[in-house]
Amino acid sequence: MFFIKIRYYFNFNKSGIINKFKMTKSNNKKIIFLNTVFVISETIINKFAFFIINIIVSRYLKEVKFGEYATALGFATYFAMFSDIGINTTLVRMIIKDPEHERNHITNAFLIKTGLAVLSYIALCISLYFIYYPTGEFDIIYLTLIFGVVRIGNDFMSTFYAIFTAHDKFRNSTIINSCFSILFLLSTALVVFFAGNYYHIALSRMLIVIAFTTAFIIYVTKKYVFCFSFTKFREFLHFAFFFGLGNVIQNSLYRLNVMLVPVLTAPIYGGYFSNAFIFYSSLIFVPGGLGRVLISYLYKHKEDKNKYQFVYDTYSKILIILSFYIAMITFFYAEEIITLIYGSKFLLSALPLKIIALAIPSLFIISDSIMTGMDKQKERTHILIKALIVNVILNAVLIKLFAMTGAAVAVIATQVFLSFSYTWYLKKNRIIEFRKHFINVAKMLTIAGICAAVNYYLTQGLNPVLGGITISAVYLLLVMCIIFEKDDIRIIKNIIGKK
Repeated sequence: MFFIKIRYYFNFNKSGIINKFKMTKSNNKKIIFLNTVFVISETIINKFAFFIINIIVSRYLKEVKFGEYATALGFATYFAMFSDIGINTTLVRMIIKDPEHERNHITNAFLIKTGLAVLSYIALCISLYFIYYPTGEFDIIYLTLIFGVVRIGNDFMSTFYAIFTAHDKFRNSTIINSCFSILFLLSTALVVFFAGNYYHIALSRMLIVIAFTTAFIIYVTKKYVFCFSFTKFREFLHFAFFFGLGNVIQNSLYRLNVMLVPVLTAPIYGGYFSNAFIFYSSLIFVPGGLGRVLISYLYKHKEDKNKYQFVYDTYSKILIILSFYIAMITFFYAEEIITLIYGSKFLLSALPLKIIALAIPSLFIISDSIMTGMDKQKERTHILIKALIVNVILNAVLIKLFAMTGAAVAVIATQVFLSFSYTWYLKKNRIIEFRKHFINVAKMLTIAGICAAVNYYLTQGLNPVLGGITISAVYLLLVMCIIFEKDDIRIIKNIIGKK
């Protein structure tokens, strides 16, 4: 709630300095506040549901079977992302910008989505034929084909949420999407309870997706009469392509490792790496959710450099403190975390998790949100293309040499390269001043080093809970003494209601 509330305490004078800390009572800001709550709530529910699903499945299946399950799901998820090349974002933008032609925009979105869904599934089938058909791994092929329907159908459903977003009905999309995730969780639990196999898990999800998609199509066709205009279609496709290209590349960077590990090694290692990566993904929903909030705010105030700078300094400090703590605890207690969540049979997932944890601070840098908020899509895409090239080369070399460890190193290297490139562009073009940010990073590195020393010399041999509490207390004390300033304390006091 801290991240949500803090934005609404920021009122700026002409110089960009805080002059008041109070919640506005305007209906407009109330709506924005509630929408932010819905967005973050939806993210938390979805992440939590799928995290629990992964725990249930990994504990239920044998290591080899879970490896096949993770491989199939990774493949399907990777190809499903091509069914949305910025269509949802474009639809929201077009409806807001040109509400008179809403029916045209919705029609265009459906036509393009349908075409991309078919092409994505065909590409998935072709890839499976060349990779797994020659080796006779038909279980992976069949399972991937089912998951392909699930993932592509799920992405098709997201168009529904885009319509709600365009009309500021975040509550509706949050409720539907959350119900969707909870049904996935319940169906998985029921399959496990009745001792089913991974085919039953996949088929249960497919039935849920088909039911929701059918209901969605019926709703849209009744509410909107489809209307086609070639001019509007071309305009829609043009914007979607350039915006979506960056998103596709970004998703490739995020998912490529999970897909390549089982392909370049063996499916069982795909399961080990998947567990580490899914836990890592569950830790980074904060910057993702915060980014969705920031993009809207920054876009509206992109001409006010002072507001930009202040928001960046404030949010980046908060995220630096959070990210270093999360990375530190994950690194110190990776073995205990993996054993507790997935069981000792997946202890091999601990080393990749340790390594990947080091990338968390770079993921909490909000430079990507700033690039998007300032309409720097072309420049953002160029940086993402370079990062993708780096990622592909690193994965091809390191996974072959070091298997899962190599994939984890590729995650760190790629993310650091990406964050540095964004930051360098913003600094070079004098969009954002990073002096305070670099100073805070240097301070946090010092704090992390002290905590590492405490962990090595004082908490070794202690119960992990006691050790974690000790490290957390030391970390908080050092942050309060080294990082926090008077303005930060004022903000916190106002947020909790103290004068």
